[in-house]
Amino acid sequence: MSIALAAARIAQDQAERLGNIVRALELVSAAWTSADPESHFYLTRVGLYVINRLEARHDPVTVSARVTLPAPLAEALEKRVRELDNRPTFEVSTNIEGRSVYALLVDSEASHEAFVAELTLRDAIDGRNARPEGTGAAFNAALERAESAVLRLLASRHQLVPARVRALAMSLDAAGKAVVADGASIAVPAALLYYAAYSGAPLPPDVLSSGDIDERGRLRPVSAVAAKTRAARRERPLATRLVLAADDAREAGASASSANVLELVGDLFSNDDAESDELRIVGAKDIAELIGTVFGEGALRAGDPSSVEIEASVERGVALFEKHGDSVGARVMLEAALGAIFMQRGRRNDPALWRREELLCRWRIGAALVHAGRVTDAAETLRLARALSEDLWVEGAIDPKTYLGLRGNLAVLWRDSYRYDEARALLEETLELQRSLKQSKREQAKTLGNLGELCSIMGDFTAARRCLERSLRYLRETYPEEVPRARCYLGNLALREGELDEAHRCFEKGLEENVMVQSGARANAAFLRYGLARAYAARGQHGRAADLCDVALDDLPEYEPYPRQLILKVRGLSALAQGEREDGEGDLLAASDTRYVIGAFLRYGVMTASGELALALLDADDAETRWREIEQRALALADAMAKVPGLVGDATPDEIRELLEPGYHTDRAALATALRHAIDRFPY
Repeated sequence: MSIALAAARIAQDQAERLGNIVRALELVSAAWTSADPESHFYLTRVGLYVINRLEARHDPVTVSARVTLPAPLAEALEKRVRELDNRPTFEVSTNIEGRSVYALLVDSEASHEAFVAELTLRDAIDGRNARPEGTGAAFNAALERAESAVLRLLASRHQLVPARVRALAMSLDAAGKAVVADGASIAVPAALLYYAAYSGAPLPPDVLSSGDIDERGRLRPVSAVAAKTRAARRERPLATRLVLAADDAREAGASASSANVLELVGDLFSNDDAESDELRIVGAKDIAELIGTVFGEGALRAGDPSSVEIEASVERGVALFEKHGDSVGARVMLEAALGAIFMQRGRRNDPALWRREELLCRWRIGAALVHAGRVTDAAETLRLARALSEDLWVEGAIDPKTYLGLRGNLAVLWRDSYRYDEARALLEETLELQRSLKQSKREQAKTLGNLGELCSIMGDFTAARRCLERSLRYLRETYPEEVPRARCYLGNLALREGELDEAHRCFEKGLEENVMVQSGARANAAFLRYGLARAYAARGQHGRAADLCDVALDDLPEYEPYPRQLILKVRGLSALAQGEREDGEGDLLAASDTRYVIGAFLRYGVMTASGELALALLDADDAETRWREIEQRALALADAMAKVPGLVGDATPDEIRELLEPGYHTDRAALATALRHAIDRFPY
């Protein structure tokens, strides 16, 4: 009875948690022959449960032919087949809401049992991409890579359908909500789904897929290929193609079968003989070959640049780096839009219109380059954008709000590139123009806030206070929603002045006022708690600082990546100060990770976390045995600083590199001094 009960439990788990309906019936059938009458009761109950979950997409006619069930279950299966009309059908969906694709994933348990999960697109909430609940970082990062690869492909071929340019949400069916071990293998099926949604092409209904995609759009191999191939044949006998990375396709084709991993019930449940050879295994090397293989070679034809809707393409490109940190994908999309502008300009009746569109593209491309850490390229692109804006302004072909807004944003981008003097001059000029043109106090308050924060960073505390207090006063009168952020700037100023009590009051007051904010309240709360944590840490109250960081991280929206790394840095330093070395090093390591926001250090200086981690490792008793880690973290800080020479000059990063040369390993004090000197140059 023990084997039969084990079979019943595993069968129910296969059907309920993983959706392996056919596998579950095979397990019940195999266990029945050696089970006693009492066990038949449990097997029948589980078998009926599984049969009721059978759907047309499993091809119940084929299931009834290949699985020999005992009489009571065979009758139930025949009834279920009649209920499903004996005719499983696939439908090619034409709207976003109905689009779905089947992905082959692997269970996170030790069994490595493969299952088929259904992915469905639906409209996003609040214009942001939403990810399936219960999935890990690898899973969600794979979805981001898939979407970016598809958008880059479409943009480069001028195929992006303007109406489809929107945020999309990914959902898994009930069976697929199990946490998966190789979450990255969701990337290939997700890419097919995104391509169908963004291009408007119908999604072929007979395709199964699995695989990862890297940042360049190349398909990467994943695990458990043999198990996935068996699951594809078993659960979707109507599918005609299984698309994998090229290496995985070769492995699947060469592998005849695989050992059964359900060791609890042994070889009793293996059924490799039932596999069909009708499923064709197809390999692809990159995103272009993947799309061509699944959607046909016609999908790779270049579109007509004259049909590109520039505003929609720019909007999507901006969203890629502002909400997802994908500066590479954003730049490709924006440059494609820029190329379309030049292709379309000869057909426009209004020459100023395409010049304004060109200005918008260059401005946004420059911002994407800043976020990518390509400061030199960004500076040239922004220079062209500014020159174009000045020409349009002189000609009267650009409205004051756009012109002044561009100047303000350029100044902030220059500030984030550590071009402080240029940023300050541009902000001061913008403020004078706003006054002469009698722009609203709300617009002036925004410029005053940026100028005040910049003066605070530069150490001109008198000018900073004058600007920030006026900004706060204007916002109280015109737009209370932004008052909490103004409080945050004032708190930063007080921290830099060493006025810890005042900083504490500013951040606390900002949190009180933030309760009434409708838009951006969670991000505001995270920034304010981060500032308050810094104030507590400066007093030596590291436990309280760590607690505030925890709350700040809980409140922080997933699409706000920048402050997350700053908060992790403060929490890591607080943990180290309390002697919690493992937690502290872990937080600093996470804070220095820029995979999701490559250029984040340019805006907030979060790469200082690498320097702080190097300092922590230098101070540890096992520093000598961890010298490779120290080198890695110290060099990461030096490399970050070398990209912004306007901030520190070349001496500091060169000094760090020199101290890491062979022969200096014992000079910990000199390296620690150089690292601290470098960290203190960053404003956050």
